[in-house]
Amino acid sequence: MAPSGACISLCYYCITQMFKYSSAILFGVTLGFISLIPLQALTNSQARNRCSDNSDTHTLVSVRAFAGDADYCVKNVYLTPDRIATHYGPGY
Repeated sequence: MAPSGACISLCYYCITQMFKYSSAILFGVTLGFISLIPLQALTNSQARNRCSDNSDTHTLVSVRAFAGDADYCVKNVYLTPDRIATHYGPGY
């Protein structure tokens, strides 16, 4: 038994609506991830400037983040050897 015309048009409608919404979601997620790159660069430059102003009491720490490397300005008080992590994950 062949599907009726109403069933075919309903399936076509569902597929086109699903594509419209999924492409909008994909576009939004992509745009959100791309916007992370300049924001990460901005926060890195702010951390570098802050640490260069306080170089005697702060240290610039760089960690691997989602959108590249992330720089943080950390007080030297928090960088004692007993507080530094020694486990970097299975790749190291």
